Amino acid sequence: MAAVQYVLSHPLCFLVNKFGKTQHKLLKSAFMDFYSPDDLSAAKIQLLKDSQKVTSVNFPHVPQQRQGENRATREVDDMFTLLAALDESENASLSALPVYVSNDPDNMPSVRLYEGDFGVLMSLLDHFKSKLGIMESAMLPVTCIACIQRSCRWRRACCLQAHNRNLSSHYVQLDQRNATSTM
Repeated sequence: MAAVQYVLSHPLCFLVNKFGKTQHKLLKSAFMDFYSPDDLSAAKIQLLKDSQKVTSVNFPHVPQQRQGENRATREVDDMFTLLAALDESENASLSALPVYVSNDPDNMPSVRLYEGDFGVLMSLLDHFKSKLGIMESAMLPVTCIACIQRSCRWRRACCLQAHNRNLSSHYVQLDQRNATSTM
């Protein structure tokens, strides 16, 4: 029986243990948000080195380094390509890789935030955003009325905002009322 090899790599410990158990899109998002591009690059180099030892699988070509924009995204895509090739192989599995370990769980992201809590939080924020837009459009004409009634020096600016928001009819009506009331 071969000795089990342990490799200290926080990103790979997280990725290999969640691979196949969590949606890829969710896993990629958590992975890229938590780790720096340098951490991802080091993890990919380690994974490339370890996958070369698995001779029973023909891995697709994956470059050692990535440069330029979206470097982190391409590094993560490369790691997913290697793991998918190993996972789909008939001759080997993810168990052919060494066991990736972490000495501090705080160095690994929590997927729970992305799975449920984060979605609920985002839907609440979207709801508040729409309510704020409704309140803003309702308050703008009231503000414009107050400016005209008080002969506010900011009247044109207030009503210009109303005009820009397709509420110019309020400005025209209010201006006409103000002109008739001063006569």
